[in-house]
Amino acid sequence: MPRNDVPEKLQSIANLRHPFPNILTAGQPTTEEFEAVIEEGYDTIISTRTAGEPGYWDEATKAETLGARFIEIPMAGKEGLSRENAEQLDKALEEAESGVFSFTVALRTELAPSS
Repeated sequence: MPRNDVPEKLQSIANLRHPFPNILTAGQPTTEEFEAVIEEGYDTIISTRTAGEPGYWDEATKAETLGARFIEIPMAGKEGLSRENAEQLDKALEEAESGVFSFTVALRTELAPSS
Protein backbone atom coordinates (compact mmCIF):
# COMPACT_ATOMS: atom_id res chain seq x y z
CA MET A 1 0.00 0.00 0.00
CA PRO A 2 1.49 3.39 -0.99
CA ARG A 3 2.41 5.76 1.79
CA ASN A 4 1.70 9.44 1.21
CA ASP A 5 4.46 10.52 3.57
CA VAL A 6 7.24 8.69 1.66
CA PRO A 7 8.49 9.57 -1.85
CA GLU A 8 7.15 7.18 -4.49
CA LYS A 9 10.57 5.96 -5.59
CA LEU A 10 11.27 4.71 -2.05
CA GLN A 11 8.00 2.78 -1.68
CA SER A 12 9.51 -0.50 -2.91
CA ILE A 13 12.06 -0.81 -0.07
CA ALA A 14 11.35 -3.90 2.03
CA ASN A 15 9.44 -3.21 5.24
CA LEU A 16 9.78 0.56 4.94
CA ARG A 17 8.60 2.53 7.97
CA HIS A 18 8.47 6.29 8.57
CA PRO A 19 8.33 6.49 12.38
CA PHE A 20 9.29 10.18 12.70
CA PRO A 21 9.75 13.13 10.34
CA ASN A 22 13.01 12.78 8.37
CA ILE A 23 13.61 9.22 9.63
CA LEU A 24 13.06 6.07 7.59
CA THR A 25 13.68 2.51 8.75
CA ALA A 26 13.62 -0.55 6.53
CA GLY A 27 14.98 -3.91 5.61
CA GLN A 28 18.02 -4.36 3.39
CA PRO A 29 17.75 -2.04 0.36
CA THR A 30 18.93 -2.90 -3.14
CA THR A 31 21.74 -0.76 -4.55
CA GLU A 32 19.17 1.21 -6.58
CA GLU A 33 16.96 1.79 -3.53
CA PHE A 34 20.01 2.80 -1.50
CA GLU A 35 20.95 5.40 -4.12
CA ALA A 36 17.34 6.67 -4.24
CA VAL A 37 17.30 7.17 -0.46
CA ILE A 38 20.37 9.39 -0.65
CA GLU A 39 19.01 11.25 -3.70
CA GLU A 40 15.89 12.03 -1.64
CA GLY A 41 18.03 13.81 0.97
CA TYR A 42 18.60 11.13 3.58
CA ASP A 43 22.25 11.94 4.20
CA THR A 44 22.88 9.81 7.29
CA ILE A 45 22.71 6.07 6.70
CA ILE A 46 22.73 3.72 9.69
CA SER A 47 23.17 -0.02 9.30
CA THR A 48 22.24 -2.18 12.28
CA ARG A 49 22.98 -5.37 10.35
CA THR A 50 25.86 -7.58 11.46
CA ALA A 51 28.58 -8.58 8.99
CA GLY A 52 27.42 -12.20 8.76
CA GLU A 53 23.83 -11.41 7.79
CA PRO A 54 22.58 -11.94 4.22
CA GLY A 55 22.50 -9.23 1.58
CA TYR A 56 25.78 -7.60 2.47
CA TRP A 57 27.48 -5.37 -0.09
CA ASP A 58 29.75 -2.35 0.40
CA GLU A 59 27.14 0.21 1.43
CA ALA A 60 29.75 2.35 3.22
CA THR A 61 31.71 3.07 0.04
CA LYS A 62 28.52 3.71 -1.95
CA ALA A 63 27.21 6.13 0.71
CA GLU A 64 30.49 8.05 0.85
CA THR A 65 30.66 8.20 -2.96
CA LEU A 66 27.18 9.76 -2.98
CA GLY A 67 28.03 12.25 -0.21
CA ALA A 68 26.25 10.57 2.69
CA ARG A 69 27.54 9.61 6.10
CA PHE A 70 27.52 5.85 6.81
CA ILE A 71 27.41 4.50 10.36
CA GLU A 72 27.48 0.85 11.39
CA ILE A 73 25.92 -0.12 14.71
CA PRO A 74 25.70 -3.92 14.56
CA MET A 75 22.81 -5.25 16.64
CA ALA A 76 22.54 -9.02 16.65
CA GLY A 77 19.31 -9.87 18.38
CA LYS A 78 18.44 -8.69 21.87
CA GLU A 79 22.12 -8.89 22.86
CA GLY A 80 22.73 -6.01 20.46
CA LEU A 81 20.41 -3.72 22.38
CA SER A 82 23.12 -2.37 24.65
CA ARG A 83 23.59 1.02 26.28
CA GLU A 84 26.64 1.58 24.06
CA ASN A 85 24.65 0.92 20.87
CA ALA A 86 21.78 3.11 22.09
CA GLU A 87 24.23 5.94 22.79
CA GLN A 88 25.80 5.53 19.32
CA LEU A 89 22.36 5.66 17.71
CA ASP A 90 21.36 8.71 19.76
CA LYS A 91 24.58 10.50 18.75
CA ALA A 92 24.07 9.65 15.07
CA LEU A 93 20.52 11.02 15.18
CA GLU A 94 21.64 14.21 16.93
CA GLU A 95 24.43 14.83 14.41
CA ALA A 96 22.29 14.16 11.33
CA GLU A 97 22.07 17.23 9.12
CA SER A 98 19.06 16.08 7.13
CA GLY A 99 17.18 12.81 6.89
CA VAL A 100 18.22 9.50 8.46
CA PHE A 101 17.78 6.09 6.85
CA SER A 102 18.37 3.09 9.09
CA PHE A 103 18.26 -0.47 7.78
CA THR A 104 18.76 -4.04 8.86
CA VAL A 105 17.99 -7.47 7.48
CA ALA A 106 14.46 -7.57 6.07
CA LEU A 107 13.45 -10.49 8.29
CA ARG A 108 13.98 -8.46 11.45
CA THR A 109 11.82 -5.63 10.15
CA GLU A 110 9.08 -8.10 9.19
CA LEU A 111 8.80 -8.91 12.87
CA ALA A 112 8.39 -5.26 13.86
CA PRO A 113 4.92 -3.78 14.30
CA SER A 114 3.63 -1.57 11.48
CA SER A 115 3.60 2.16 12.01
